[in-house]
Amino acid sequence: MISGETREALTVAMQNDEFRYAMEGHQDIRGHVVLSEGLLALGVVFTRLATLAVTVHDDFGGGNDPAPEHDFGALVVDGVPVFWRIDLYDPDLVHAPRDRTDPDQTMRVLRIMLDAER
Repeated sequence: MISGETREALTVAMQNDEFRYAMEGHQDIRGHVVLSEGLLALGVVFTRLATLAVTVHDDFGGGNDPAPEHDFGALVVDGVPVFWRIDLYDPDLVHAPRDRTDPDQTMRVLRIMLDAER
């Protein structure tokens, strides 16, 4: 039997994955993507490679994703360590969502950044 807490984590993980997979369109999962200044400073090609790498990231073992919600990842893009994380908010982008599993009540903010900017 799956506990309520585990079910919530699995639901949030699936929604976070869906958000990342459809990052450019977001489809049914609402949110924003924020690229750090350091990442942007590496140029348009690097930024695109990093964004694509985050979209397809699926290594959630070890130090990645300590809260099993697929809300954090560390990867290397063209030799540069890149980190990403997803934070969940109410649609007002100020408070925590009332129900993290309800995509209508939850706004995701995906930040992609360099190691020094974490």
